[in-house]
Amino acid sequence: MKTKITLGGVLGGALAVVFAGVILAAITKPFIKEDILSVTISEKGERCKSRDSCKYMFYTDKGVFQNTDSIINWKWNSADFYNDIKVGKTYDLRVSGYRIAPVLSWFPNVVEFKEVK
Repeated sequence: MKTKITLGGVLGGALAVVFAGVILAAITKPFIKEDILSVTISEKGERCKSRDSCKYMFYTDKGVFQNTDSIINWKWNSADFYNDIKVGKTYDLRVSGYRIAPVLSWFPNVVEFKEVK
């Protein structure tokens, strides 16, 4: 018996692989930690999808980072981080996750910071 390969089968297989990759990325994202050293904050802001769904954002010379509470990282003080981190100052950051752009708008989440003097 011959197996017939169809375009629909190939596309369906490719979509299944992409979907599995997105699911795996979403599951592992909070567990991946990285230290980003000597980051200068150029701007702060809020990114809102709706009136009740906003993220604090830090725009830096080394990328864009979000600042949200995280159950997995035991972080509940995002508003304090947002207030304490100042534009124009330099920090060492510990972040959780990674950037997947532009499809999912995922950004690394700041879980710790220390001002560089």
